[in-house]
Amino acid sequence: MKTAGKQMTVKPELSRRKENSRPMVSIIIPGYNYRRFCKKRLTSILDQTYRDFEIILLDDASTDGSAAYGEKLLQGSGLTFSIQANKKNAGSAFLQWQKGFTLAKGKYVWFAEADDACHPEFLEKTVTVLERDSSINLAYTASAVINEKNHLVFPDFYKRLHGFISTTKWNGDYVNDGTREIRESLFIMNTIPNASAVVMRSDALRKTGGINQKFILSGDWMTYLTLLRSGKVAYIDRPLNYNRLHTERITHRYEHSEVYFTESLSIARHVLDSMSIPAASKTKYLENIFNCIRCAR
Repeated sequence: MKTAGKQMTVKPELSRRKENSRPMVSIIIPGYNYRRFCKKRLTSILDQTYRDFEIILLDDASTDGSAAYGEKLLQGSGLTFSIQANKKNAGSAFLQWQKGFTLAKGKYVWFAEADDACHPEFLEKTVTVLERDSSINLAYTASAVINEKNHLVFPDFYKRLHGFISTTKWNGDYVNDGTREIRESLFIMNTIPNASAVVMRSDALRKTGGINQKFILSGDWMTYLTLLRSGKVAYIDRPLNYNRLHTERITHRYEHSEVYFTESLSIARHVLDSMSIPAASKTKYLENIFNCIRCAR
């Protein structure tokens, strides 16, 4: 173990990447006080059928021993991993994302949030799609929803959430032009509400400026919007991501809050200033905002 300032790095001796192996995925795991979910998260990663990856665990000054527990679980795995432990809380999840991304060496990057989990074939399926077409900048899968006890709550989050936008769009795999995706759906709302379902092309993400760090809640949404201006999006209609709902999630704390509305309007202005949006999508955006206002009352 090496400790230098705010950084703690651990690399098992068994970690060696073979030449001519499949493309590496950088798995960035940001978390704060999620020790109780750590075992499920890491086990679901270690059980992946796709094995060419590095793990970057980001601990944002947790007080529950998350970093040490994560190290214990990863030791002896034979996989490349590092633990970046802050001494002081960064105050922003997206600052942590960008920190992890600057350390990433993989062709692809996956922000696997510490409280979520996944199916063993998650990486196998997403990387296969990305490798098939170099113009795809982002691939994501359907998501099941689990609770704090790992019990299934909803088998398919997208179909439940996005019927308002389309009753058919998420009924099968698709590849779409990024600009078209924005105009049809991603402008209306963040149609990829759980980042753990997403794998992105690293070089494309770097070219578009990396992770947007200006928002408390919507940095992921803005990052996707920027990334898809220069490439395609692919959707895999299998719930290979397990999105965990619990009261301590940042999305739960800020749902239908002033922060939510302020950031949503800021993003809408940005998109409208930079590209044309169909009238039907503008109407649906406003309908969604009004629905959220009614829920917040």
